[in-house]
Amino acid sequence: AYYRSITRSIFRVGIGLAFSNSTELVNHLVLAETSVVDVEIVRGPGIMIADNSQEEIVVEQGGKVILRQSERKGEVYALNEFMCARCRELRHPRQVEE
Repeated sequence: AYYRSITRSIFRVGIGLAFSNSTELVNHLVLAETSVVDVEIVRGPGIMIADNSQEEIVVEQGGKVILRQSERKGEVYALNEFMCARCRELRHPRQVEE
């Protein structure tokens, strides 16, 4: 979700991996669409989240996550509709006037 923010670049095909706050010098990667990435949590627990989703998945230390491109397609909204109404309310709650 934050690939462009971290790398200052974009990708149009494949799977982009960017590393934020890494303790080692690691460059970003763009992998083939068919790639499968195995992630093991070596210091945890970790929380797996996605932009504009309320779901959080806790991954305990030693747990593994497999990342791959989905066969399903997603919708991309225009900037004035970037967040669903519920997510917009969560991130920008209306101020109560006193």
